[in-house]
Formats: sequence, C-alpha cells, structure tokens
Amino acid sequence: MPIALKPGSLKDPEIAALFRTEDPESYFADLREIGHGSFVGFGYSWPRMCSHQKDVIWWEAKWNDIVKEVKFLKNLRHENIVEFKACFLKDHTCWLVMEYCVGSASDILEVHKKPLREQEISAICQQVLHGLRYLHSLGRIHRDVKAGNILLTDSGVVKLADFGSASLVCPAQSFVGTPYWMAPEVILAMDEGRYNDRADVWSLGITCIELAEKKPPFFNMNAMSALYHIAQNDSPSLPVGSWSSDFHDFVDQCLIKDPALRFSTETCLLHPFISSARPASILFDLIQRTKLLVRDLDHFQYRKLRKLIVDDDLCAESASSRSDSYTSTQSLCGAMRSSITSVSSLKKAQRSLVPIVPLADDSTTSPLSRTPPLSGSVDTDTDTDVTPPRPSLTPTAKTASMEMNHEQQQQQQHQHQQQEQQQQLSIVGPRRRKEEILAWRRSRFATIRPTVTIAREQTEYAAENNMHEQMSGYKRMRREHQKELKQLEEKFNSEMDNLKMKLDREYENLLLQFHKEMDKLHVTHRQELDKRLKTNEELERKLRKAIVQQQEVEMKALQMQLKKEYKVNKERLKQELKMENSSKSFVEGNLKTSKQNHLHVQAEAENRLIADHKFYLDFEIRKLKRRRLLHYHQLEQDLIREELGVRGRQLQSAHTLLRRHHELTRDLEMRQLNSLQNLRCQHLQKQHASELQNQQAYMKRVQDELRKKHAMQVKQQPKELKQKELQIRRQFRQAVKTQTRQYKLLQLQLTQDLPKDEQREVVARLKDEQKRKLALLAEQYEGSIGEMMEKQTVQLETWQEEEARQTKDKLNEELELLMAFQSKQRMQMDQHHEREKGRLNEKVSLRLAVLENKMDDEVTQFERERQDRLNQLQTRQNQELDVFDQASIHLGFSLIALSASSSSTSTASGSSSSATAVANKPGVINSASIQDAIHQQPTTDNSFQAVTAHHHHQHLSSSSSSNNNNNNNNNSRNNNNSNNNNSNNNNNQCISPSLHPSASSGKQRYELLEEDYRKKWAIS
Repeated sequence: MPIALKPGSLKDPEIAALFRTEDPESYFADLREIGHGSFVGFGYSWPRMCSHQKDVIWWEAKWNDIVKEVKFLKNLRHENIVEFKACFLKDHTCWLVMEYCVGSASDILEVHKKPLREQEISAICQQVLHGLRYLHSLGRIHRDVKAGNILLTDSGVVKLADFGSASLVCPAQSFVGTPYWMAPEVILAMDEGRYNDRADVWSLGITCIELAEKKPPFFNMNAMSALYHIAQNDSPSLPVGSWSSDFHDFVDQCLIKDPALRFSTETCLLHPFISSARPASILFDLIQRTKLLVRDLDHFQYRKLRKLIVDDDLCAESASSRSDSYTSTQSLCGAMRSSITSVSSLKKAQRSLVPIVPLADDSTTSPLSRTPPLSGSVDTDTDTDVTPPRPSLTPTAKTASMEMNHEQQQQQQHQHQQQEQQQQLSIVGPRRRKEEILAWRRSRFATIRPTVTIAREQTEYAAENNMHEQMSGYKRMRREHQKELKQLEEKFNSEMDNLKMKLDREYENLLLQFHKEMDKLHVTHRQELDKRLKTNEELERKLRKAIVQQQEVEMKALQMQLKKEYKVNKERLKQELKMENSSKSFVEGNLKTSKQNHLHVQAEAENRLIADHKFYLDFEIRKLKRRRLLHYHQLEQDLIREELGVRGRQLQSAHTLLRRHHELTRDLEMRQLNSLQNLRCQHLQKQHASELQNQQAYMKRVQDELRKKHAMQVKQQPKELKQKELQIRRQFRQAVKTQTRQYKLLQLQLTQDLPKDEQREVVARLKDEQKRKLALLAEQYEGSIGEMMEKQTVQLETWQEEEARQTKDKLNEELELLMAFQSKQRMQMDQHHEREKGRLNEKVSLRLAVLENKMDDEVTQFERERQDRLNQLQTRQNQELDVFDQASIHLGFSLIALSASSSSTSTASGSSSSATAVANKPGVINSASIQDAIHQQPTTDNSFQAVTAHHHHQHLSSSSSSNNNNNNNNNSRNNNNSNNNNSNNNNNQCISPSLHPSASSGKQRYELLEEDYRKKWAIS
C-alpha cells in the first residue's frame, strides 16, 4: 500500500508543477531590492530576453502558506486582478514573478496630500467591484480590500492585489485582514460564526472613506481599540462635505452591519454612484498628473541637495543656515543612497500580494506593472512616455519659489551632466554605449512615488516592524485558538460518534440476544407441543388397545354363555322330547330347528355386541380426543402467555437500556460543553491579556515617542533660541546703525553754522546723548533677549505638558474603552454559554420526551399485539372445538355425554368404583383402568395466568376474567362445578348441571346416563 504524502510535499506532482526549478537570476537582469513588506521582500528587474519590467518577490514564509498562495494566484485570470507570471524555487526561497504596476491608490493619496475626486473614486471602485465579483463567483473572499491593495497600471487599469489573506472557501471563519478595514462579522467570526463575501463590500466602503478622507476611520487609534470600536459601535459614515448624495448612500449601503442587508457586488455595480457617466481617461489622467508631480518632487530634492553642496560657503554665514543645511544634507544624502539601491515606486508596505509568514496576516501590496508573459518579446519602454504638459499643481508654495530661485542653477547642472555623459560615451565603443544607454533607460521605471518616500519607507519599516509583529502575533494567537476549538470540536464529534457506535452496537447485541432467546423459546414450545401431540397419540393407541382387548374378552364370554345356554336348552329340549316319547326324526328336527334358532339368536347377539363395541370404542376415542384437545388448548394458552411474558421482560430491559444510553449521551454532551466553554474562557483570558499587553506596549511606545520628541525639542531649543537671538541681534545692529546714521545727520545739521568751539561742545553733547540712547538700546536688547528666552522656555514647557496630558488622557480613555469592551465581551460570552446550556437542556429534554413517547408507543403496541394474539388464539381454539363438536354430533355422539366426560377429568379417582360396577353390567365395557390412566394426566386451571408488565397486571387480569366468562358461557367447554366432586357413582363421566338443569344430584345424573346407555346397549 503506497504511503500517503504529506500536504504540500514536492513529491506530489500537483505541487511540483507549481514551481520552476531554474535559477531566477539567469532569467532576470539588474535584480535589486525595491521594498519590504512585513513578511516578504520585493525586487524589480528586467528579463534578459525582453524589454519589459517584472516585479520579482522572494518568499521566506511557511511552505504550506506559499503553496496555498501560489495555487490561489495561478488559477486567477481577470483584467482587474494582478497577473501571475511564474514561480521559481531556489534553495529555501520562493521567487514569484508578477506583472508590474506603477503604484497603489494609497500612493496617490500620499503624493497629492489631498483626497481624490469623486469621479476618480467612482472609477476605481467600479473596477475593484468587477475584480471582487469575479472572485466571489469562484467562491472566494479577498478579506483585505484597502487602498494599499488597489494597484494601478500606466494605462489606468485597476488591479486587485494581496491574496495572502484571501479565503479559498466561502463562508469562512478565520480572523484575517487589516484591522481598520475589517468587517464586524470578521472580527466576531470566532464568537458568532461564519462570514461570507459581503465582508469585502464592507472593506470597500471603508476604502471609499479612505480615498475621500486620506485615512480610514479610527486610524488615529491603536489597532486593538479600533477592532472593538468596529465590532461594537455604529457603522462609520462619510463626513458631511462636498460629496454627493449618491456617494453618501453608496458608502452607507456598503457599511451596513448586518451582512444579510448589505449590498452584494452585483448590487453595488448597479448603484448610481458606480454606474454614473464619467470620462474614460480619468484614471489615466490621474496617473499622468501623479507621475509629473513625483518627477517635480524628485527634481526639487535633487536641486535642494545640489544647492546645499554648491552653496555651502554661502550657507555658513549664519548658524541657522548651517543647521538647516546640515539637517537637510543628512536626510537627502540618505535618500540619495537609498535611491541608488531602491529607486522604486512601490507603496508603503509591499507584503499583501505574496505575504511571507503567515500569508493570511495583515499586509499591503506591491505596485506591479502590467507586462506580457516571460516569453514575450514585445519591444516597449516605460520611460518613453509622451510627456504631457506641466501640471499646474505643486506640492507647496515653497517648492514653487525654490524652483524659480534655482532654475538657472538647474539648467547649468543639467548641461554639465550631459557633457559628462557625452564625454563618457565618446570614450567607449558603440557596443558599450548601447549597453550603458539600455541600463540607464531600464533604471528609470515608471513610478508614482517620490524617491524620498521610498527612502522614508525603508527607514520606517525597521521601526514599525515591532508593531507588525505584534499584530501578527495577535492574529496568530486568534488562529491558534480557532484551530484548537476546531480540533476540540472534531475530537468531541469523534467521541460522540464512537459513543453512538458503542451504544448502537450494545443495543443491537441486546436485540440479537432477545431474538436468539425468542427463537430458543419457540423451539422449546414447538417441542412441548409436539411432545403433547405424541402423548395424545400414545394415549389414544393405549385406550384403543385396552378397549379392543376388553371387547374381545366380552365377545368370548358372550359366546361361552350362549354356548352354555345352547347346551342347557339342548339338554332341556331332549329331556322334554324324550319325556314326550317323540320319534327320533321329530327329535332331530326339533333339535335342528332349535340349533338354527340358537345360531340365529347368537348371530344377532354377536352383531349387536359388535355394533355396541364399535360405538363404544368410537365414543371413548372421541371423548379422549376432546379431552386431549382441551388440554392442548390449555397448553397453547400457557405457552403463549409465557412467550408474551418473555417479550414483555425483553421490552422492559430494552427500555432500561435506552434510558441508560440517554443518560450516557447526556453526560457526554454536558461534559463536552463544559470543556468547550472552559477552553473558550481560557482563550478569552489569553486574548484579553494579549490585548492589554499590546495596548500597554502601544501606550509605552507612544509615551516614549512623545518623550523623545520633547527631548528633541528641548535639545533643539538652544538652536531656536540662538536663531531668534541672532534675529534680535540683527534688529539691534540695524537699530544701532540707523541711530548712528541719524546722529551723524543731526550732528551735520547742527554743526553747519556753528563755530568750531561750539561744534566741539555740540558734538560732545550729541555723543553723550548717543551713548545714553545706545545704553538704553542695549538694555532693551538684553531685556528682549531675556524675555524671549523666558517666553520660549515657558511656552515650550506649557505646550509639552499640555501635549503630555492630552496624550495620557487619550491613552487612558483607549485603555478604559478596551477594558470596558473586554468586560462586555466576557459578559456576552457568559450569556452565550448560558444560552448554550439552555439549548442543550432543551435538546436533552426533547430527546427524552421523544424517547419516552416511543417507549410508551412500543408498550401500547405490545399490549395491543398481546391482546390480539390471545384473542386470535381463543378464537382459533373455539373454532377448532366447534368443528370437533359438530363432527361428533354428525357421527351420532351425544354432546352432553362428551362434554360431561370431558369435564370430569378431575374426579377420576372418586369414580373408579362406579366404573367397575358399570363395567359388570351386560353390554357395558369396563375401562376404569384406561380412564384412570387418562385422568391421571395433569390438568391446569383455565384461568389465564398473564405475565405482563407491572403496570398492566390489573388490565390483563380483567381480560382473563372476561375470557373465562366467555368460556363458561360456551356449551361443552365449561369447567367442573364444585358439586361434581360429590358424585361417586358415575360411570367415569360427570354430567355438568349446566348441561342437565333437571339433574339436582349426582345420583340422578348417573341414573339418567345409565338409562340412556341401557336403551342403546341392552342385550335382549
């Protein structure tokens, strides 16, 4: 027997067919890392055999998750779903090749720093709904719809990405998705059951709010707190503003908390907000505007860096400029370094398309671009776009002013770069120049994100990885809890199935035992009936033999008696003739006549005796058969009562077993429910502990960041104070210069017409006045410096204290909300457990009531069947006895005599002397010995001894009494009367008073019977 392969084993041909074993680096050139998700790395490269960009993603996730993801992606083919190209397996790393998109909807929000227009949101939602409708038609759920997972191509086609959280089945029950976009039924899936594809519609509604407000609802809260708000509070809505009523209605319909009332993808596509007319190129224009803005931002950063490098000496005049230049140079140099290795347009967290560990965790997407298959050879270049006119929008007014101030410098730098490139190209050969040109063109792929954003993303990735890991750990814990509950339920189902099988087997064995017992009882009864039949035949044979022997003796005695009488008569006749002296011939003639007469009389006597013997033999045999028939009927009644009693005990035993089975099942169900509820409570405690731990970690992180921010502000305060001091100093210097100029002019005016002696005095007086005013100005300067420093210090401290207080209040409020929700969740779980116990008790009570009704029905049916069988037996026996009596009457026997002799079986010992006396009479056969043998057979009372269940004894006794009354009313079937015991002179037959009402005593009954016998059997 072949060994079963483990799930996901590469030895499985179906799994091996998903991966290519070639080296991916042999297929792709210029491979470089362009981004990171929480669990996956992203790279950008060019295929060596074609001129199209590819997005390469390398995995280090769990193998089963990778297999699931590749299977999911490989079977998807839709215009609005990111296209799967190939998957390579190299060492312990998976390389997934997907089509490349220029960015995501969240990237557009980040670049423009403002919400999208309503028509742009409508166009994006329409294509997203087409992709979701395709997924839902396959019975799958995306479960992570958000702006970061909605990618766009150069041509403005919307692509759904990030299927790491997707579900292969619908409905699902996993806790999967990004917290702020998760539907309430997904959050409560482990507590309240399953959810379906309407969860994607909720996420789409949240995405609409995100595109309209730049952030989803509750985004300023901790992820845990956001989950509780979504699950417990009312649905969020689109803020009142410049949005249309159709947009408001569409969002409200998508965010209905009841999934049954929420729109489906088909209904959403028919909504006026989606189906309204709009320009066909609206998304293409959005992409082009975004690309131009990104290009301007990159150029501005480049010019800014260039300015800082070229104008370093000019910037060194003031401490403020030096500080700004130092800070800007540090940040921009870091951006330049990161742009060398990761000049990409991927969005913030590129892990949703193919997440690593686990695939179903929170993730975002990688912006991938639409490209032909790996074997394609279409020659296009993403950097050869037709550049549209320069957009009118700029990031800030400061950006525009900086561009105007440094436009000339930019032109000079651009010319300088062109000259350097031309010099380099002129040195190398044509082939080298071609490779350089291709490498330079390939390095500039289409993007809608600035280089600074990519650099900042890589910096923030390391800082935010702890939060991602925390959320991932929480989701992993929820999935483990769900897995444990599922395993426990499967274990309970297996235990219940095993118990049912055991109980069914025990019940079947009991029924089989009952069946064998009844078969054995039937065999025993059949043997007893057969034995009784054989006994009856033996008794009939013995009786027939005894009567025949006695009749032979009587026949011989008759013949001897006749012979003696003939001899006596012959001698008497001879004497008479001899006395009369008759002649010899006369004597001989008389003797001959006498002999003939004697022979004639003898023949008549013998014939009469033979006829009487035959009638008597038939009568006795008939009496015996009737008596044995009544005994046989009594035996049948005893046996059927015994059978019914056994069946009643069996039925009672079966019912006892069923009640015990019910108790065992009830105990197991109660024990399983208690175990399940205890496990849920443990999971809830762990979940709450984890949530509190995460919330406390979040609060500590926020407070630490706030302290760092305040420390940085305190650290930077001397620089700011120095800058303001320098500004005041400039103002002081300017005031001193102005005052000096004023005094010079005043001195010139005053000394023009004065002689030199007076001029000296005026000049001295003016100098003293100038010194006095300069002293006052210096004092004012020092006071301004002190006031400024004091004001700035107090303002900073007050602002920091207020910010710390507000942050602390906010965090405490979130913690209180979390604890309140946890308390509510515990209360809801307790209520749910009580409802489960109540439902189980109702189920057990209903099952017991059904079982009791079934057992009552079985008992009622058994009693009905028992009564029917007894009635049928009684009817059959009565019919058999009627047939026997009719046959007896037809044969000429007296029914009274047969009934009397049949009912006198209990008085055989008291009538033996009478039988002897009757046997000595002429023509009456003495069969006392045979009668004694017959009468010695055991007789039983005709009253029914019913063996039934304990609660039916009275009913069965009354039924038996009614049967006895019916039997007593039937002629030739009555029991002996107590007066029969007083008759001692019967001829082995006792006539019942009911058959002979005129007979008042045993003597009269005997005389009537003897007279009847004499009439028939007297010998003349």
